[in-house]
Amino acid sequence: MHYYIYPMGINARAISHSIELLNKTLGKIDTYSYIDDKKEGIGLADIKDKLNISLQNGSGMILVSSKKYLDNILENLQENGIKECFNGIELIAKRINCYFRKKYYESRIVGILLDGYEVGQKHLGNIPNLLKKNGYKVVYLIHPQNEWLLELEEKMLHDGWEYIYVTDEILEHLDFFSLLIFQNERLTKFNPRVSSLKLFVTAEQMSNQAVLPSANYAAFECLSNCLCDYINTHSVSLHKAMLERYENLNREISFNCGVFLGGGYPSIDNQIQEFVEQNSKRDSLIFVSSTTWYQKEMIDYVKEIIKKFIDDFRIVFKSHPIYSKREGFYNELNFKENFIGHSNFVYYTKARLSNDELNRSICLFTSTSSMGYSYPPIVKRPAILLYPIKSAVKDVYYNPKIHIKFYKDCNMIVDGGEGDNIKEVITKLSFDENYQKYWRDKIEHYCKEDMYHYGNASEYLVEWINQWYRKREILKRQN
Repeated sequence: MHYYIYPMGINARAISHSIELLNKTLGKIDTYSYIDDKKEGIGLADIKDKLNISLQNGSGMILVSSKKYLDNILENLQENGIKECFNGIELIAKRINCYFRKKYYESRIVGILLDGYEVGQKHLGNIPNLLKKNGYKVVYLIHPQNEWLLELEEKMLHDGWEYIYVTDEILEHLDFFSLLIFQNERLTKFNPRVSSLKLFVTAEQMSNQAVLPSANYAAFECLSNCLCDYINTHSVSLHKAMLERYENLNREISFNCGVFLGGGYPSIDNQIQEFVEQNSKRDSLIFVSSTTWYQKEMIDYVKEIIKKFIDDFRIVFKSHPIYSKREGFYNELNFKENFIGHSNFVYYTKARLSNDELNRSICLFTSTSSMGYSYPPIVKRPAILLYPIKSAVKDVYYNPKIHIKFYKDCNMIVDGGEGDNIKEVITKLSFDENYQKYWRDKIEHYCKEDMYHYGNASEYLVEWINQWYRKREILKRQN
């Protein structure tokens, strides 16, 4: 069969990838081409005669690949005398569902939607490998517009994982898995026969409203979570803050929220186990690139802080791949040029900080990054949060158990009042063993008493998935 996919676009790319997958795995020899009225030579009017012959002799099918423009496409097909076409999104989803159900008959299948910021997908922790060890069949779902598509495919092939291309429209029709694990921030709809478990990087779980440019972001976060069945949380304090936010929003909009799980923070499981504290000289300040993205005022503020310390300390500027590609008032590559010539400036581009860098670090500077929550539990040293101005917005991102807060041109905030200035704090964190111990003890208490399943979140969540499936052994689907 030859499939005419109409029009070209992101859904068409996912459909063609699925055709290739089914050809390869089932020994089929189907072919495809695209129809697109915006492309010279492949518009409907250009291939109408050839198309009609193919349709009449049964060797061709038209697959409509756009939900948004479906009415316009159907009208255009009718005006050109085409009497039959198929919904390509529904058709290919049905065939993918059928393929995996037959392949893994009576097996437990878990889908994982990849939408993280780096190829390692560290937010998943050890969950995929533990699922595989427990006998689950894991299928990754990758959006064709993912910025790391080629790298992700290479990693999937290298590590022996199965994957397919999906878009939001195709995802709605997939139900060959009963449970889907995902992270993305979009308002994504899932098949009603599928249950969803959302894993967070902490910055997304409770973003810093005092720094983010849009006051609507909190409402967006809440509404996106309403489309989830289960929402994993990292700590008692974050769980309480999320509940309070939902209660506030629910006074204005009535909605149902998913079930909260106290699963912990799988993203840092591996680093907690791998980090070995050494008696190294603490001579480095870590700055997270994304700190400067959200407000223009932050660019000059961060520059000012770096200039204040760069002659006395190493400055490790932790790259974030998103911000080296984006254009606008902040671009990471342009920002680093202000300091790249200084012998104490290190532009760090690896996904995770090495043991050596973590041991040499004094603290970490950020405002919005998830590293503000992952760094302290790993190394037992605080993160310093930088704020451009004092704001009336209730700041739920800041946690005094692991953070030190500074407003621009203001001393550190301690219990609502002011404490030491930033140079005094850095000096004490670097050289004062009593002050270092104070923060170590404070953060260790946070890890034990506040965080859920510290260092073992992946194991807990996989056991939760085991229990979830066991409970559903008596729940039968009616076809």
